[in-house]
Amino acid sequence: MIDGEEINIISKERRNGQEVIIVGIPELKLTRDVGALNLTPLRKFERKVNIIRKKHPTKEIFQIFVTNFARPEIIENAREKRINVRQSFEWV
Repeated sequence: MIDGEEINIISKERRNGQEVIIVGIPELKLTRDVGALNLTPLRKFERKVNIIRKKHPTKEIFQIFVTNFARPEIIENAREKRINVRQSFEWV
């Protein structure tokens, strides 16, 4: 728990000699309609990322959603917000 928020995936790593904070959450399915745009999980995730940004304002944040399945429009919306979406079948 960080500031009352459960953050499921958090790690400090190095990329090109710079420290990067990896922040992520698992979500079983990202399948809500485009109208709803799955804002609840995305907003929830943005809140978690913002907590980490406040604690590490000078660090790059790598954001990742790990899921079993995500609709293409939700993946696109996440990309626009610089959130990486990884579906479990992509890891094999």
